[in-house]
Parts: sequence; structure tokens; C-alpha cells
Amino acid sequence: MRWKAFHYLNPVTTADKESFGFKTKNCPPVVEEMKGFEEGMIRIIQNIVFKKTHSQFQQELKGDIASVKNDDRLFVKADKTTNFYKLDIPNYKRLLEANITKTHKKADKKQQSMMDEEARVITKQLNIDDRVEKTAMKEAFITQRLQRKFCKQAYL
Repeated sequence: MRWKAFHYLNPVTTADKESFGFKTKNCPPVVEEMKGFEEGMIRIIQNIVFKKTHSQFQQELKGDIASVKNDDRLFVKADKTTNFYKLDIPNYKRLLEANITKTHKKADKKQQSMMDEEARVITKQLNIDDRVEKTAMKEAFITQRLQRKFCKQAYL
């Protein structure tokens, strides 16, 4: 809200820089006219009081959460439903490795650094290098299609 108020009160200072939809990492300036509103919002949040309730549903939910936390198996989401399937860790890892290496291969560090450099050059050319972060290395995961395929095989 501070940015909106700042640009409303100072329409001349808006930047003409193309950001391609990336939001700025800069903090909005303090708007004196909004201080009372902000302090009121903080007071409302600080004065929230929760009450203890005990319902049958909450007791069942607490039991379900405890059983999930104590189970040694993984809970794998099913495709297009809210169902989850329990899989042993070795089966999950085997399925993950087999399906990833079937259609993809791992790239070496040199290729990764070349891609990072190319992305850096592109963001610099578009003048959005202050808004785009370097691509993070992530672990692979099973897609929903592969989960469905494996779950059908596991229960046959």
C-alpha cells in the first residue's frame, strides 16, 4: 500500500523503466499520511485473541496428524485427486531415478555455468538484472503422471 500511496502522492517520480513484470526489491518510502493507518493495523493484529475449542473433528484431525508424523513411509500425492499413497523410501527413490534417467540426463557443472552466464547476459541486456535471481539448484521430483503410473503398478 505504501508504494501505491507514494505514487499517488508523487506522480512525477514514476519510473519509465521496463520491468517485464518483475517487482522491485527496493523498500517503499515511508508515507507520513499513512502512519496512523499503519499503527491502527498493527494494533488490530496485536490484539487478536484466540480461544480454545474442542470439537470431534479437531480431535480426529489431531490423531491423523500424529499418525502421519509417526509413519515411516512417504505420502505421495495422486494425480488430479486429493488422494495420497504411502510408499517406502527405497521404492520412491527407485521410481524417481528410473523415470528421470529414462528421458533426461544430468548436465555437468560446465554446462550449468554456461547457462547461468547466458541468463546473466540476457537479464543485463533487458536491464532487469537487479530483479532476477540466479536459478537455484533443485532436487528432481516425481510428476503426477508418473505417480499415477507407479501407484497402479504397486497395487496390482
